[in-house]
Amino acid sequence: MVVNDILTDADAHVATWIEDKLGGDVVSVPFRAVGIVGDNGKLIGGAYFYNHREPNIVDGKKYGGDIYAAVALEEGAFMTPDVVSKILAFPFGQLDLPRVSVDIDENNTHAIEQAERLGFQPEGIKEGAGPTGGDIIMFGLKRDNCKFWRAQK
Repeated sequence: MVVNDILTDADAHVATWIEDKLGGDVVSVPFRAVGIVGDNGKLIGGAYFYNHREPNIVDGKKYGGDIYAAVALEEGAFMTPDVVSKILAFPFGQLDLPRVSVDIDENNTHAIEQAERLGFQPEGIKEGAGPTGGDIIMFGLKRDNCKFWRAQK
């Protein structure tokens, strides 16, 4: 189903598209996916979410909780604030999680720049874990620090 340029209820289709863009079998099960549909009605981007960890509730307060996201875009496509807020509606709104994590290959400077522009902060390095033996940089985005999500509230 496509609503406001966002494709939902097509998890396998979007995940396969993302795998093709990222170059290999990267989908972790179980997962949920959100696609971004262009003017031509075809996917121009997408995100799938996996490794969902519920927050702990202690004395009525939530602690922890996280989900990983893998994101891919067509060449030349950008994550606009509107698209970002729609994609983040799943982890931040529907699941009410406090943060999202992404892993980005150190050689993917475009993805690193976009992640940082969106407010993701580098949190660590997985040495040698990249698809060609390079490092993977771990990034995190806390809901309370996400300017695109706050703008929707």
